[in-house]
Amino acid sequence: MKLNKVKLLALLAAILFGTLLFLFLNSLKETSEKESQMVSVVTAAVNIPSNTEITAQMLTVKPLPAEVVQPGALTDPSQVTGRFATSNIVAGEQILVAKMVMPGGGDAAVLSYAIAPGMRAITIPIADAPAGLAWLIKPQDVVDIIAQFETLEGEKPISNTTLIVENITVLAVDSILAREGKPNGEDGMPLPYSNITLQVTPKQAMELSMAAAKGPLRAILRSPLDKKLNQLPSLTFDQVRTK
Repeated sequence: MKLNKVKLLALLAAILFGTLLFLFLNSLKETSEKESQMVSVVTAAVNIPSNTEITAQMLTVKPLPAEVVQPGALTDPSQVTGRFATSNIVAGEQILVAKMVMPGGGDAAVLSYAIAPGMRAITIPIADAPAGLAWLIKPQDVVDIIAQFETLEGEKPISNTTLIVENITVLAVDSILAREGKPNGEDGMPLPYSNITLQVTPKQAMELSMAAAKGPLRAILRSPLDKKLNQLPSLTFDQVRTK
């Protein structure tokens, strides 16, 4: 009887030992497999100063353990080249989406990077926004700007409407740069705004500045597919009234 108990205990001990050994070896295998998972990540081959265009020569692709790859890291150099660093990137650092921008690409979170090279940004007040487009203009929309002001012919005041600039990209609505624009209010209606920021040439900036000093400006929304410049002459109220 005692012998049978000894055999039973020995069998249970053997089963327990075998189970523990299996679990231990399996954990070693899982750890080894996890460590062997490598991901190719784009890293900086040299120090890249802020506001510098990133070229292929500045980059290298390194295999890194999956557990050390940072969120937002990129795996293809084509996703990086041609973009600009928004902060200093040191050699060996993983290239992250958050540290790059394509100027004028419409995805910039900072206004200065949203401006295409050679262009300028100017903010103008928009008159009677709800009466015109009901606060529906959003960043990346395309607009024309018309001005309304009075001139004198002798002592007679003449009302004029002039097309100042055409086919202009909206960079921001008030301080909002995101394409989604301002969120709707609790009633579901668009929230009001009073200014829009436009991407223009230096000359267009001067024209808009002068026009804004003379009278109210209004934005006319246009299709982004329509690139035609109409270059219409100014209209007086008498021309509209007698048409």
